[in-house]
Amino acid sequence: LFLVVPSEWFEGFPMVVVEAFAHGLPVLASKIGSLGEIINNEIDGLFFESGDDKDLSTKARWLLEHPNECRRMGDNARKKYLEKYSPEVNYDQLLNIYTGAMLR
Repeated sequence: LFLVVPSEWFEGFPMVVVEAFAHGLPVLASKIGSLGEIINNEIDGLFFESGDDKDLSTKARWLLEHPNECRRMGDNARKKYLEKYSPEVNYDQLLNIYTGAMLR
C-alpha cells in the first residue's frame, strides 16, 4: 500500500523512493536530507519525525485507515514519476545537458 523509509541518515537521492513512485506507491518517510525535497507531505507521501517510532506508527495507521487518501497520494506519486523521473524525461534532460555543453 505504501513504502516506509525510516532513514536516520541524510540520504542523497534514494532510488527506492523513485521506484515506489513508479509503482504508484506513496512514501512514508522521515523528513531528513533529500527525502524532504523529493516527497511532498500529504501530496505523494507523509512525513514522520526521524527516530520517533510513535509518530511513524501513527502515520502508518492513518494511511491504513484512509485507503482513499493513500490511493490518491499513490496516484500523485505516479504522476510525479512520469513528469520528473521517467527514463524518457531523464533522457531529454541528459540530452539538453550535453547539447548545452557542446554549445559552450
